[in-house]
Amino acid sequence: MVAKWIMLDLPFDFFWSCYEGGQKMCGVCESCARTKAAFQAHNLLEKITDRFLQ
Repeated sequence: MVAKWIMLDLPFDFFWSCYEGGQKMCGVCESCARTKAAFQAHNLLEKITDRFLQ
């Protein structure tokens, strides 16, 4: 999914994967953990770090 996101050159501001609602993704739920791992695998975690509470 991250590779496709990059290929389409979509803005990271529109990326949301968290099970929780709120202004930011929680950073700890299963979905956030998978998202962090996927972005880390592409060396892009710093692009979305500010989108997480933790």
